Amino acid sequence: MTRLLLFLFLLIPTVASAQWRVDSDGPDPMDDSVTWYAESESVSPFRNAPSRAGLRMDITVSCRSVVLWSGQGLLVEGSTSHESRWRFDQESPMSVPLWSNGDAAPNFLFVEEERKEREILSKIMSSNSVLVEIQWWQHGSVLFRVPLGGATDAINLLKAKCGRDWKHR
Repeated sequence: MTRLLLFLFLLIPTVASAQWRVDSDGPDPMDDSVTWYAESESVSPFRNAPSRAGLRMDITVSCRSVVLWSGQGLLVEGSTSHESRWRFDQESPMSVPLWSNGDAAPNFLFVEEERKEREILSKIMSSNSVLVEIQWWQHGSVLFRVPLGGATDAINLLKAKCGRDWKHR
């Protein structure tokens, strides 16, 4: 009985910190390809204001990109570039250029530079949390705190699922 309790006690922090998940969109009906991704838990704005009620955002890593996602749409129409600031743990904030495909994918902001993607992935896997500040077209500057517990395991599993399609080398 003592061993069982000790096992459960040791298991609880592992389960509680697993805030990232790995999933797929299932096979594409045209070519049977599968798109795998790891995503953080969806978070509300840090220091939420009443005008921002219901806003949610997560970080999604796929075999080929790092994106910010929101079900409410992040942008105005048209393909555009955006600036964001990311602060991992207690480090200085870094500027990260983002781009969108406007009307084709209004819920996504993609990290623009491959070098920045690799840097962000490395920091996601070695940090506890990140503050992300973006200019949200309807709400101005919005700040999100994204927990990174479980990110390393999720991204390592994603790398294995992606195999040779993993672009972030």
